[in-house]
Amino acid sequence: MNIIFKDDLASLMAGKFSVLIREYDLKVVRIDESEALLVGVDYALQFSADQDSLDVMYLEKDRRGLLSIYTLRSLVMQRFTQEDRAYYGNPVTIKEKLIASLNVYASGLANRCSDVLRGDKSWLKRDSWNAGEPDALVKQTY
Repeated sequence: MNIIFKDDLASLMAGKFSVLIREYDLKVVRIDESEALLVGVDYALQFSADQDSLDVMYLEKDRRGLLSIYTLRSLVMQRFTQEDRAYYGNPVTIKEKLIASLNVYASGLANRCSDVLRGDKSWLKRDSWNAGEPDALVKQTY
C-alpha cells in the first residue's frame, strides 16, 4: 500500500486500539508501513492495509512454535453489529477509509470479541477458518 500521509498503520492502530491494548495487555508490532500485528500472549491479529481496505487475520503459534493463520472475515460478519459498522461513517480519502475501518474494528473487537482478545480459542473452527501460512516477514517478526 502506498500510504500518502505521515502515519503508518502501526501508529494508527496504537492510537485507535489504546483502550484494548491497556485492557488486554496487547502490543502493536510494525511489520511495514501497511502491515502491523496486535500481539497478545499466544496469538496475534495481523492487520494489512491495501488501498482503501483493511484485512485482518488471526495468527497462532502451536506447541512446536509453528504459525497458523486464519481469516477473521466470518467472525466479523457473525459478530459485528450495525452499531459497530456505523463507526465507518462516510470517509472519502484513503487515510479516512483506513481510519474508519480501524474505528469499526476497535468497536467490534471491544464489544463483541473479548474472548478472542483474552486468547480464548474455543471460537476457532480450524478446518473451515484456516487460511494457510503467514508470509515470511510476518513469521520473522512474530
